[in-house]
Amino acid sequence: MRRQDTFTYTVQARCTPERASALLADLTRQVELHPLIVRVTPRPT
Repeated sequence: MRRQDTFTYTVQARCTPERASALLADLTRQVELHPLIVRVTPRPT
């Protein structure tokens, strides 16, 4: 039987909400956010 847990944490960004939103909205910059993201390839909508 697998054990299941949950966790929470608080993050305080050292930037304005506008800059944070711009980073999160630009998918090509996602590699800056997480080490397991190694590449983002944009696709046509």
